[in-house]
Amino acid sequence: MPFIRPLKLQLLAVISLCLHLSSCSSIPEHDARLSTAASLAKIAGWEFDNIQTSTYPIRIIRPEHISNTERVTLYIEGDGLAWVSRSQPSLNPTPINPVGLKLAVLHPTNSAIYIARPCQYITIESSNCEVRDWTSARFSPKIITAINEAISALKVRHNIKSIVLVGYSGGGAIAALVAAKRDDISMLITVAGNLNHKIWTQLHRVSPLENSLNPADIADRLNQTPQWHFIGEQDDVIPAVIAESYHKSSGYSRNIKLITVKNVDHHCCWQGIWPQLWAQAQNSSLK
Repeated sequence: MPFIRPLKLQLLAVISLCLHLSSCSSIPEHDARLSTAASLAKIAGWEFDNIQTSTYPIRIIRPEHISNTERVTLYIEGDGLAWVSRSQPSLNPTPINPVGLKLAVLHPTNSAIYIARPCQYITIESSNCEVRDWTSARFSPKIITAINEAISALKVRHNIKSIVLVGYSGGGAIAALVAAKRDDISMLITVAGNLNHKIWTQLHRVSPLENSLNPADIADRLNQTPQWHFIGEQDDVIPAVIAESYHKSSGYSRNIKLITVKNVDHHCCWQGIWPQLWAQAQNSSLK
């Protein structure tokens, strides 16, 4: 097991507390959800920042100083609080349990940046956001363009040479769709990634994401990109069949690795094993 520095152990304790608190209340208000992210950022010594794209303001959280810009890892958050019930969409998609952020602040170096999804961590009334942006159009061309613009802005701002994309849940779909548009992605990693939302909506018998692009449709464009897709053995939200269908759509690319991880489900407890999973992907890529 990789050595975890005291700061990382402190972060793990705070992350566990945040998870406990989020499970103790039904739906925390937006300010409480924002406070959860702020607490994680503060203990890690990270800070909030903004990028204004052509459509949306994008919230990012990053270390005060990026330690090495030769290869920076960008973490993309999941869908957040998209729905408050099966039939009622949320009024603000800021996540209750920001798993993507929890993974980002545990990155082994300060060469990482967290990217929130459009409309997360902001006041919806003062933005261009609409409910469709985190429901049926959560992976729309407009959303993908905004994240891609944010990544390009970060690359220029920090003089980044190469990028590793890590996406959690719906952030995995975003990461794959963005990677297909770029030539500077050295590795794509998803954690419980929604890599085929057509099968996902059928599986859960919910409305199709009619206004969204589907990662499985562009899987073959990423066949030259090294990819690691981590699947929770107990994940009944995005089970293994989702990643397997993506792999099939790629023509079973040899650059794609599907890894089933024991004792985790969709939400819990990826952060506790993230250092090992990260090391596994990096050590393999160096061989």
